[in-house]
Amino acid sequence: MSKGEIKNIHAGQRFTSCLALSQARIHQYQGPDKKSTTAPGIVTDRDGVASSILLNGGYIDDLDLGDRIIYTGSGGQENKIQVTDQVLEGVAGRNNRGLVSAHDNKTPIRVIRGYKHHSDLAPTKGYRYDGIFYIESYKWKHSIYGPKVIMFTLVSEEIFNGERK
Repeated sequence: MSKGEIKNIHAGQRFTSCLALSQARIHQYQGPDKKSTTAPGIVTDRDGVASSILLNGGYIDDLDLGDRIIYTGSGGQENKIQVTDQVLEGVAGRNNRGLVSAHDNKTPIRVIRGYKHHSDLAPTKGYRYDGIFYIESYKWKHSIYGPKVIMFTLVSEEIFNGERK
């Protein structure tokens, strides 16, 4: 899958389903049935580098400030409660490694906000593509529930480019 902008797709564009996001190549995920209607929070491509994230209420530690997002990595949850530490190793750590690689390579990340996202910035229904962000930094910390999670700070492309000058 490609990284960065998708031709004919613009920030603010709305989608009715995860399947529509996948078909538009914004947040591509294909489950074992080859037509999944749900999507993970992080899509990591075959090259091992993440290309998109979906903010949709998956982790209580997420914080959305608009042009700056504090995003929790994946794994270690049961029933939306963090029960074990997140990892970078093995299959369970694949998407977290993908985000670390995106940070290290300064790879653009497409950000989508979904209707389940706990933020005033979330759409009231469906999903909205909100543009390109970059991972500014990441760190390990203890979640609200105790186990360790990896937290990624993403900034909008405008902020990222402004800080690089």
